[in-house]
Amino acid sequence: MDILLTLIGVDDQYMKIPKLESDLNNLYEPIERYEKSLGDYSDKTTPSFLNQLDSHPAAKREAIAGVSALALLAIQASNGTKS
Repeated sequence: MDILLTLIGVDDQYMKIPKLESDLNNLYEPIERYEKSLGDYSDKTTPSFLNQLDSHPAAKREAIAGVSALALLAIQASNGTKS
């Protein structure tokens, strides 16, 4: 069966006219509205904190500002103890 499909099946799946990168559904990037997969176990998944940050942009900005401030304080503290 593999030999038969190799001989006649694969060539029939190719298009005679190639698609450009700007054409719709060209599979160079995810198709709009289909970039996330959903399956039978979607209700059993546990969202990570990154999902919460994606759905709350203000909290994301505050978290980035907080981490940046802590990093700046850590750098200042390490520079102060060396001298």
